[in-house]
Parts: sequence; C-alpha cells; structure tokens
Amino acid sequence: MHRFFDCRNDAATQRRFFMGRHRSGRGFRGFGPGESDMGGRGGFGGGHFPTGRKLGSADLQLLLLLLLEAAPSHGYELIKVLEDRSGGFYSPSPGMIYPALTYLEELGYTTATMDGTKKQYHITAAGQAHLAQHRSEAEAMLGQLERLSHRMRRMRRAFEGEASAGESDAAAAAPAAAAAAATVADRGAGPVLDARVNQVLARLRVEAARHRPNDGGPRGSGDRDPQRYAEFGFSIHPEQGELIYLLCRALRATRVAEFATSVGVSTLYFAAAVRDNGGGTVIGSELVPEKVAAARANLQQAGLADYVELREGDARETLRDLGGPLDFVLIDGWPTGDEPSLARQVFEIVAPQIRSGGMVMNDNAEPDYLAYVRNPANGFVSMTLPLKGGTELSLKL
Repeated sequence: MHRFFDCRNDAATQRRFFMGRHRSGRGFRGFGPGESDMGGRGGFGGGHFPTGRKLGSADLQLLLLLLLEAAPSHGYELIKVLEDRSGGFYSPSPGMIYPALTYLEELGYTTATMDGTKKQYHITAAGQAHLAQHRSEAEAMLGQLERLSHRMRRMRRAFEGEASAGESDAAAAAPAAAAAAATVADRGAGPVLDARVNQVLARLRVEAARHRPNDGGPRGSGDRDPQRYAEFGFSIHPEQGELIYLLCRALRATRVAEFATSVGVSTLYFAAAVRDNGGGTVIGSELVPEKVAAARANLQQAGLADYVELREGDARETLRDLGGPLDFVLIDGWPTGDEPSLARQVFEIVAPQIRSGGMVMNDNAEPDYLAYVRNPANGFVSMTLPLKGGTELSLKL
C-alpha cells in the first residue's frame, strides 16, 4: 500500500512528503544526485541502462501537478502522457494514479469536474502555488524521464535497423532480438539461465516496444474490446517475470495458473520455473484466438510447450476446474472499466483452488481486487511491490 503524508501543517512533514525519503535530502528516490540513487542497478543515472522504477508516491504527485498545469486531463490521459514522455519506461498503474489524484484533491491542489461519465482533473490556485515552490524538482524528474526516452529510442535505432526491400520478417527481427539481448546483458544476468528462453523473451520485448497501439491501448482509448487489440501483446515487465520465476523456484511450484496469457511472456517465466523444478503444469487462459496462436508459437520456440496447458476462452469458464491445488497464480486480466472487474471475478473463482502457502501476483491493481485480497477474512495477506507502478503480491494463509 502506498503511503500519503499530510503536508498541510508543518514544514518538516511537508518536506518529507514532497521531497521523498532519501536520507541525504538531496533528491528524489532514483533521481537524486547521490551516487547510491543515480548509479548501479535500479537507478536512473550513471552510465548504466536504467532498470528500476523508484518514483515514490510524493514524486508522482508532483509530476501530476506539473502535467495538470499544462492541461486539464483524465486519469488515463495522465498515465498515457507519463508513458509516452518516458518512452514506456515509466507507466504508473491506475492503482497509483487515482489515489494520488484523490489525495491532491483532498489537499485542495486539484479539483475534478465531470466530463460525461469520467472525471477531468484541474490544478487549483493552491496547487499552482505549491508547484511553484517545487517546480525545479518536478521539472528535473520529468526531464530525466524524457532523457531516458531519448536514450531508449537511440538504442532501438542503433540496434534494430530497418528491414530492406524483400527482407524476410525473420531476418528483419534478428537485429531487434540482438538489441533486446544487449539490454538484458546490460541489466545484469537474470535468474532464467536458459539461453533459448531468454532469446524468445528478448524478441518479445523488442516487438512490444516497436509495435504499440497508436490510441494508447484500452486504457488510453477507452475501447475495452479485447478483439480490437488482437495484434498487440500487453505483458508483464521483465522484473515481474523474474520475480515470478524466483518465487516459483522457491516454492518448488509444479502447478500454476495465469489469467490472461496474452502472447505468452508470463507463461514463459512460469514454464521455465516449473521445468527447472523437475516438471509440472502451467495452465493459461486467453480469450483472443490470435494471441493463443502467438503464445503457442512462442512456447514452442522456447522449448517449453510441453509444460503448458493453454485454454482458449473466457477465464470465468476455463479456470473453474484447475484439477488440483495451485502453488502460484498470476491475475493480469483485461481492464473493463466497470466493477466487478474481471480480475476480481476470476480471482474469486481461482482463490479456493490455491493451496495454503501458495502465492498470487496481480499486475493492474484493480480497486475491487485489492479490496478483496487485502481483507484478512478472505484468507490472504498482501503487500504492494514497487514494480511496474505497483504490483500486488499475496500469500494464502
């Protein structure tokens, strides 16, 4: 759960809230000039490719004020702007954006008006005044995100290349896969040691970076039809996948399930862990036939198809009977914009099938899902991890 500090009353608390918790007081987490924040793994600076997303709640709120000063916006528009300005490096989830906007509204720094059925947020005079006091910090953060975006674009241009006339798709994709492999090497060795699996993951990361929906996807456009985005894979980030792999190895997991499979990125991490544990089954569910076909092809290329049972259709039906207790479950479903969310509906079906001591990861922080999994009466304990803007990890008691 993200903490929000009341910054209206005393200067020390105000500084802590809006300046972050970096002990030297010189900068934001991941942005300050100190060596520990700017260099090495997880930092934004130095000579290394960035691997962490260490923006705290206070940092995000300052960025939101800066963006709202430029133009009134809906919450999903702010997510899209931050993602675009950072070249996809920083993409806060709705579970981070909307609580931050609500808190800013409570402070009197923003106000919201109804635009049809959606809220449009505006910065107030009080918000302008506060932003004026912290403008240099806010602009420094936004500038750093934009520099990261430029850096990533340069890397893509340098390594991907363009397909020449008549060049096959496979030949055109080879430089892109090499580029992604180079970024993996720059991040440091991950826990998955199989080169064949890593090559497929690298290719999928580059393809996702090169091929993005122009309308911002279902959250950016408001179009919730999954068939509309059949050619796009919306997948977990590498840090989430590596954590899935490590946790499944630690649990000695042999039976896991996921909603939804998409093009198979999370499935690859699960299947690699299950195989390396000595064998088992990954049960995936995917509604869109084109993505089912893509996932199967990716699993076959990685040599992991034998460990996966991929069920095509509505997960509320395909995951009703999982054939026995589960060690680990990923809930990363399609956003509907309504409650109950698909994440909540599927989780209520799957939760009784998870063994005591089993784990669940949720990617999208749907409010009704979080309300359910954080209620001890439902048999779980839970925490939010600072991955991909907010990843919920839960343990079944």
